[in-house]
Amino acid sequence: MDILSKLRKFQINSDIDLMDRKVSKNIDYADKKGIPYVLFIGEKEIKSKRFKLKDLNSGKESFLSLNNIIKKLK
Repeated sequence: MDILSKLRKFQINSDIDLMDRKVSKNIDYADKKGIPYVLFIGEKEIKSKRFKLKDLNSGKESFLSLNNIIKKLK
């Protein structure tokens, strides 16, 4: 929730899955809604402070810090 708050603070439209759906279902949902990026946050990502950002248009995935994600999405 802290990451979601930070993204919204920088006026980046963000949502979170609270229903614990599978990753593929969330990606399908984002794709159908025309959402260009999906951010993956798990225990591993939180420990390393690098998060996987997937560009749904190109399929490219990048591991970035939260600050770099904010810069990219602004």
